[in-house]
Amino acid sequence: MARRSKECACPLFELLSVFEQKWALAIVKELHHREARFNQLKAAIRGITPAMLSDRLALLESKGLVERHIVSRKPVVIEYGLSKRAREALSCWGG
Repeated sequence: MARRSKECACPLFELLSVFEQKWALAIVKELHHREARFNQLKAAIRGITPAMLSDRLALLESKGLVERHIVSRKPVVIEYGLSKRAREALSCWGG
């Protein structure tokens, strides 16, 4: 597959290197229509270990694709959702 220029206007091409990481696309797929908690993601993505899920969520968050939302309840609940940047990239793709 030919590499796209960094000057490409579509943000989707900028994200391809992130999606090359195993499980990243599966996580984005799960978060495409709803926010989810860690255990919900783990249950929805068969075969992913908790350590790998944690690692990939951290990667996606560092790239600005996933956001953590802390729900102020006791016990504290963290939900993950796609960022505006990720939603824009998916709309470019038609998703």
